[in-house]
Amino acid sequence: MNPRGKLSRRALLGGLALPAIGSVLLAGCSQASPASSPTQSTAAQPAATSSAASATQATAVPQATSQPSTSAPVTLVESSWATDTYGMFREQERLDLFKKTYPDSKITVNLRNVASSGYRQQVLTQLAGGVGPDVFRLGWADVFPFKEQGQIPALDDKFKGMGPNDWLGGTDVKKDIIDGARYAGKLYGLPMGGDMSNVEVNKSLFKASGAKDPPITYGPDNWSFDEMLETAKSLTKRASDGTPLQFGIGTDSQMNGSGNPFSLVESWGGKTLSDDWSQLLWAEDPGPAAFQWNADLVWKQKVAASSAESTGGAFSYNNGKLAIFPHYVSQLSYHTQDVKDKFDWDQAPWPVQGNNPVKVMFWYSAWVMNAKGKNPDQAFQLLQFVGGPIGSVPGVELGWELPIFTSLDSHYNSRISNLNKNIKPAIDGFEHRISRHYYHQPRWQEAWTKYISPALDNIFANKQTAADALKEITPKVNALLQEGAKLMGNA
Repeated sequence: MNPRGKLSRRALLGGLALPAIGSVLLAGCSQASPASSPTQSTAAQPAATSSAASATQATAVPQATSQPSTSAPVTLVESSWATDTYGMFREQERLDLFKKTYPDSKITVNLRNVASSGYRQQVLTQLAGGVGPDVFRLGWADVFPFKEQGQIPALDDKFKGMGPNDWLGGTDVKKDIIDGARYAGKLYGLPMGGDMSNVEVNKSLFKASGAKDPPITYGPDNWSFDEMLETAKSLTKRASDGTPLQFGIGTDSQMNGSGNPFSLVESWGGKTLSDDWSQLLWAEDPGPAAFQWNADLVWKQKVAASSAESTGGAFSYNNGKLAIFPHYVSQLSYHTQDVKDKFDWDQAPWPVQGNNPVKVMFWYSAWVMNAKGKNPDQAFQLLQFVGGPIGSVPGVELGWELPIFTSLDSHYNSRISNLNKNIKPAIDGFEHRISRHYYHQPRWQEAWTKYISPALDNIFANKQTAADALKEITPKVNALLQEGAKLMGNA
């Protein structure tokens, strides 16, 4: 269970196992789409003050391919799973910037957002009925199956048609991120909503216990996993009868985040996949030791809550009863809304293990466009904007997404700069990021759902040792990964 006690807004970043699209579409055709009449968002703006104008002035304004004809009004639909007030405000601000950037355009954009629990099925149902969104968000694990079924087009030629306004071919975009998102050299989605592993800290609990302040960022002063554990021990409090009052560290079987298992094992010096993407390497040393360390926080060290103790968010970070929480950097953005001034919340860098270099997972979802939409030129105009250097400004300034444009690095989390929070682990973490995005493996999510996640659950529940659980699943996982590697053209 997630110690926060609720579904994370990152729940779909990697995606879940996706059935064959054709069968899902057929199953969904008999259902009426509840969002067949989209309406524009009216989400209220949070208290944070926008500085989007300053970022806009600092960055060249992108233009659409050929400025689609504005002789007739066109209505487009954009979809994502941002349904909370804060998320809706962010997405509406992107659209407000779109209108400001193209004041003469007759394009109207409506938001048709669906909660994460039903989002994928809704999109598939709408696509099957010919009323799919023109531009929509996908977890990256869904990009490959959607492109294989012809639901989303390749984008490279469309960008080339922009001529000198092609920001994809410019120098501002971080090319290694874009290049790492390609399949067989082609780009089908624009990376967006980038996030990274971190360690959240409750500085109020640190101060009350007299614990040493956590480190600020990566480098010689960073803490080790052992030092983080010792700090967690000092911050775990129990009543005289042994009843826990607060825990030093929070964790679950998946280390609380879409990318944190990768950050754990690779910071310990291990690898996740072979170079050709066809084999899981977590069963090889030091993979088992890393995952056993996570389970031992509960069963051996007694500094973390078990799944039973975590029921109902009893020891969640947000309720102030958790001192250290391996999580991800985007949550500083949401703590302006959910924690507020309940306690002094902040973040620290991901720890180091021995002499191994720190490795943190950088992951993202995708903006894609409907391959069968009725207004492809206008849809691409919107797509390249929301994923570009102007459209990504709201997410970057709110700290919800890491910048993929160098010019926006200085704008990251700027709207909470007056709160004196530490944003260095996010920007500095780029130098330590894992270069491969494992959700790109077409069979990764199936392998994760069928075998890897249940094995991590067994390890965390103390039902199997990490060595036994990982050894048992590896042949089954590799059979799937070998299929995926062939689809990628790697085997």
